[in-house]
Amino acid sequence: MKKKTDLKIELWSPKDLTPYHRNTKDHPIKQIDKIAGSIAEFGFDQPIVVDENGVIIKGHGRREAALRLGIAKVPVIVRTDLSENQKKAARIADNKVAESPWLDEFLKLELADLASQEFDISLTGFELEDVFRKTEGGDSQGEKHQGEGFGGGSTEGEKANTPMVFPIFFELSKPEINEWKAVRESNRDETPKDTFMRAIRGELDA
Repeated sequence: MKKKTDLKIELWSPKDLTPYHRNTKDHPIKQIDKIAGSIAEFGFDQPIVVDENGVIIKGHGRREAALRLGIAKVPVIVRTDLSENQKKAARIADNKVAESPWLDEFLKLELADLASQEFDISLTGFELEDVFRKTEGGDSQGEKHQGEGFGGGSTEGEKANTPMVFPIFFELSKPEINEWKAVRESNRDETPKDTFMRAIRGELDA
């Protein structure tokens, strides 16, 4: 077995890091914005991994976000011990092996905690549309949350009069979804956080 080198963190300018020309993972601007927001809030705590030539193995999105934020130096780990095949496999594995289902019950509670503290939910990477999960016609999602205090088991009349205190996985009707989207369109100067907090206070029509 090939001996691994010691992994030491160095500080590099993101401009000196070279993207891999056949990187298999797309990083649209919307995602880069999310990564940049996360770095701005939580710090740059995941080093970019490069090979001996400065070509990125892991961290293409983080490099783009660092450039957008104007960060002068980012943490980098240089791997000189990997074969070309290992580099290729590592680039794919970095994105593929992290895929797994969300544990909805815990996610619901965590997001609800953040919402109750008026924390900017968008910094988690979730869109507001994700938080207000839509279900139509009493499907399995609605049945799953019956009796849990998140809108399950309510009639349409009851739901219309129920304050949206914890809206995570709340069953919104189609008119409610359209109303929320209209508010976002008509309040472009308002931050997503402000719209989110007005929504859970039942102030979308304000």
